[in-house]
Amino acid sequence: MNRSDGLYYVISIVHILCAVVALGPNFVATGMRKIDGTGQTLSDFAKFVQLPAMFGMLVTGLAMLTAWEGNDGKSAYGLPWVSMAFTILIVMAVLTFLLARAYASGDAKKVPMFTGILHLLVVAALVVMVLGPAGKLG
Repeated sequence: MNRSDGLYYVISIVHILCAVVALGPNFVATGMRKIDGTGQTLSDFAKFVQLPAMFGMLVTGLAMLTAWEGNDGKSAYGLPWVSMAFTILIVMAVLTFLLARAYASGDAKKVPMFTGILHLLVVAALVVMVLGPAGKLG
């Protein structure tokens, strides 16, 4: 598979859809948590929809990297932006898990903190995903 192949574009679309499913609900859930009885629902959604979607982001990202050529023909896995992307994704997955636990326990102090950090990480991920492949991050 190479980057001009149709399969690459399909995998990239699935990657973007997984990102929307994994990260988009964090923006909506902030307002929903004030409704009675939604804590367990939000917790289940985070565990059974968002976390698997993050795994989908990881798998499709790895699949796309097989078609990516790094500097001087080396593997793309050694590029700095790839390492940043993996680190951000791992931190987001851990925070989503912690957020699910906070929803389930009804911890009103931790939910905004985890949600805010996730929002900042989404911005960081977008910067890395735009500037990295463009060659601006190494």
